[in-house]
Amino acid sequence: ALLEPIQVRYQELLASEELDMILDEGAENARQVANKTLQRMKNAVGLGRKVRR
Repeated sequence: ALLEPIQVRYQELLASEELDMILDEGAENARQVANKTLQRMKNAVGLGRKVRR
């Protein structure tokens, strides 16, 4: 009985599309940061693509 309000709120959050949108936005932000970091690492060790002019 003590946990019932928490369980109800938990179920509401699981059913919410808002939570999915928040998680999707967070994943996209993390992906962008990771891609920038990975590109910097590749360039630092010489694995980056060089553009010829």
